[in-house]
Amino acid sequence: RVRRQRQMCIRDRYASVGQIVEVGLKDTDTAKPTGISVNGMEITTPTKEGGSEFQFTMPSRPATIDVLTTPYYRPIKKVESEHLKLTFLSREEKVDETTNTKTFTYTEITQSVAREDVYVRVTGVTEDFVVSSVKGIYKTTGYTGSVYENNITVSKVSDDENEANLYTFRCPVSDDITVTVTEENLTAYKGQPFVGKYKFVELWNSGIKTDSLSSTVEIKSSGKLEATSGRPFTSSTISNHDVENKRLTLLKGSDNYFMTYEGDLGYTPYSDDKV
Repeated sequence: RVRRQRQMCIRDRYASVGQIVEVGLKDTDTAKPTGISVNGMEITTPTKEGGSEFQFTMPSRPATIDVLTTPYYRPIKKVESEHLKLTFLSREEKVDETTNTKTFTYTEITQSVAREDVYVRVTGVTEDFVVSSVKGIYKTTGYTGSVYENNITVSKVSDDENEANLYTFRCPVSDDITVTVTEENLTAYKGQPFVGKYKFVELWNSGIKTDSLSSTVEIKSSGKLEATSGRPFTSSTISNHDVENKRLTLLKGSDNYFMTYEGDLGYTPYSDDKV
């Protein structure tokens, strides 16, 4: 906006020499304005305290205006369990041009910029207390003032073999972000025959072999499987155990899978459809 002086009419992007020009700025998703630069001269004091308007006097030559900004950081809150703790991190990646080997450097953060990757390190994991889930939500306010909770996709990081319990998510456009870790106490399952690591050699779906599978699967608790190599079955439920033929029937969604195994496998039913 250009303020009028001497009743002169100013339109578009033109102003007379000596006129007061006011520039109004607003936040973007990733940056907050801190001032303007007019032909290289920085102006960082707003017209009104706490405002986002900045003034300058029109010089005798064309004025080139650049916006000065600072990153718009979104704070991230964490909810930890009794034994598991969270650390938020940013990551820098370097690639060795000779060997094409990647190395990662992590820096602890408490906030992030929208659409940037945030890494979550979980510490305190032991044989007895493991990660049950890492979930994120962010809140938004609708036009009517209603507050909505939105889920954040939090994924396990697999490209850094030095980080066993590392997760990542893309920072949303929100100032209300929370990441929660829940733990599972495995001591209750100690001594039960189905808990342990197993080598599965074939995978079937509806009687048809779907893979030449060589997967190591660990059963950590009742009815939960986690593949440490090969195809994962974290959301499968064991629906039948054929001891004679050493075959498990797994229910994953609406599909039945069949896995044969080597060695011995025991199980204890605790409900009608899970073991």
